[in-house]
Amino acid sequence: MSMPVSHQVSMKRSPRWSYRLCRTLGVLLIFGFTSLSIFYDTVTIKEKTICQGIHVEKSLPNSIYSVKPSVTTSSNTLPNFTTCSCSLSRNISESAGDHGQISPRELNISYYVSLEEAYFERMRAVDVSRIKEKVPRNKLRGFKSRFLPNRNFMQFPLLTMENVCITPSGALMLIGTSDAEITHNVSGHRAIPELYFVWNEIYNCSGNVTTDHCVGVTFSKTLPRGHSYIPGNTTHMLPYIGNPMHNWAERTWPFIMASSDPIRATVPHPINHYLIHRFEKWFRESHYLPDRAQMLWQFRMVMELSGDTSPGFLVVRNQSKPLCFERLILQMHSRDRIDETRLPVKMAGAGVRKFRESVFSFFRISSPPQVTGPPGKLRVLFYGRNDTSRRRVRNSPEVVEVLRSFSRPPLDVLFLDEMLASGETNYSFPEVIRLFTRTDILVIAHGANTWPTFLLPDGAGVVEIIGPCNWSSKNYSDLTVPHTWMHVNAAACRLKHDLSNPFHRSVPNPDRGNTTQCLDPFHGVPDYTVDLEKLEEIIHSLAYPDRAGDRLTQHWLYDWDSLLP
Repeated sequence: MSMPVSHQVSMKRSPRWSYRLCRTLGVLLIFGFTSLSIFYDTVTIKEKTICQGIHVEKSLPNSIYSVKPSVTTSSNTLPNFTTCSCSLSRNISESAGDHGQISPRELNISYYVSLEEAYFERMRAVDVSRIKEKVPRNKLRGFKSRFLPNRNFMQFPLLTMENVCITPSGALMLIGTSDAEITHNVSGHRAIPELYFVWNEIYNCSGNVTTDHCVGVTFSKTLPRGHSYIPGNTTHMLPYIGNPMHNWAERTWPFIMASSDPIRATVPHPINHYLIHRFEKWFRESHYLPDRAQMLWQFRMVMELSGDTSPGFLVVRNQSKPLCFERLILQMHSRDRIDETRLPVKMAGAGVRKFRESVFSFFRISSPPQVTGPPGKLRVLFYGRNDTSRRRVRNSPEVVEVLRSFSRPPLDVLFLDEMLASGETNYSFPEVIRLFTRTDILVIAHGANTWPTFLLPDGAGVVEIIGPCNWSSKNYSDLTVPHTWMHVNAAACRLKHDLSNPFHRSVPNPDRGNTTQCLDPFHGVPDYTVDLEKLEEIIHSLAYPDRAGDRLTQHWLYDWDSLLP
């Protein structure tokens, strides 16, 4: 029995139609994958092209993407470098991670920036293992390590060495010279006799054994094999481990001044590149040690200062071979630390203000912070050092209670010790910015946490309580003026800085000698209590105007009774 014609035709054509259908599906699949690939490439290009407002361009011959700050670069560029690539900026909640808590006060920075983003997305962070350059042939014969003359204004800091290398362990390698010759050379800087001591304290103190606190020095008759060469002026940053205040006063401060007018105009070797001693170790430890993070943030903000005169290269990562430098600016703190500076306040304050502006710009704070005007409450932050082991305010709860009892003017009081203990805030740099830029009156026990007072609003009040033991420094420009670490910060930001020291009585500290006497800055250190009546008087004394339009004064002149129901 024969089948219908139509069915016969259908049976004959079905293989052909199956083939066409399969071919069509294959074309559609190929088209789909191609479209997805194009879309992915487009997103990737945008990712590499837009990185938190930073201009991104291909680097030199190796054509690897690098992050380039929008600055005017000098001629001292580093050829053939592999740098970090950008990633799309995340939103605040995603990037903040464990440090993303919002302060109970109004947020004053527009977004959170992590150390990873600060160093590796917003700088040219160089993988030094990929540097291929060698010392040029025309410099091979004369490549000898020596100190360069320091003709800087007022002999301000920063000795520079010419033709010097750094080993993979971090030690200086001096070429074609000897310890005796270098010692005579540094001793020859007779105008700055302290430099000989500093050289032996932080560079030559351990020979060729490098440590966290000491670089170490070794000698070689010839250039090391397999070296890489970095032309221009490279700074060598040696952190002060364990204390952000000392890092600020001794290690960050010289670079702030050298990178800011009017001192910058006198520096013989402007900064082109940066190298932080043991950077990768500090960066790894910064995830769980707050002082490491603060130290790296300070250095990172210094790099913002020289952005308009430097390509901003950061030479930090994966050193596995000797690096040799045309000129290396050493981490020799100045003749005077920030707390002992002989520089006029106007000159020293200019550098601090420039540093402050760089911080605000980096975190996109559009305008400098302002003291709150009435009828808003004055914002008070109190810190009694109760998370430390010495110089603690033992009646801190009573201090907070007295401050919160003010009604004319009313005070909005935050107790930093309590916030730290509860995890409401932390010592991360963005959190420090949030707290200090939103503080009108700071009541603080003298210590390391006074270093970021340059972030306070202009004209804010600071009550610094030294306690029974005054181991603070002298003010060499005026020996009659009380003086502490934050002397320059207070002058730079025109703070109302009270140093009348309202401590009441010494309290024995079992952890530090169990004595009420001031025997030793580390072991014989008592705690103390604050005289509450004196503190009230000091707070009211901040009402006295020291300039036209004093915003603190306005709070004492305001009619607070008009707000009563």
